[in-house]
Amino acid sequence: MRKSLYPIVLFGLAIACGKADALQYISGQVTSIEASYMPSQIPFVLNSGNAACPAGKPVYWANPSIDNNKAIYAALVTSLTTGKKITFIIDDDDKLCKGKFLYLEN
Repeated sequence: MRKSLYPIVLFGLAIACGKADALQYISGQVTSIEASYMPSQIPFVLNSGNAACPAGKPVYWANPSIDNNKAIYAALVTSLTTGKKITFIIDDDDKLCKGKFLYLEN
């Protein structure tokens, strides 16, 4: 009886825990920002990338909060004008290159 409960318990734990989110980190400097789609979306270009979002390909920030988009735009402009790096975090293998998190670095 005990052996037959083991697979059921493991299956239940897998469902309860949900899926693990894998993230990819891209660190680099902002080389351009397209303001045409503000305030709903901010396309910008970094000088580095990964396989899904190579350097020079536009990456995107879009959040339902207009205030959030304005704050991210300010961080991107800071990186563009000062040369400071940002770390742009996307879902693993996200071909749309849509950001989940953004850090302004020293």
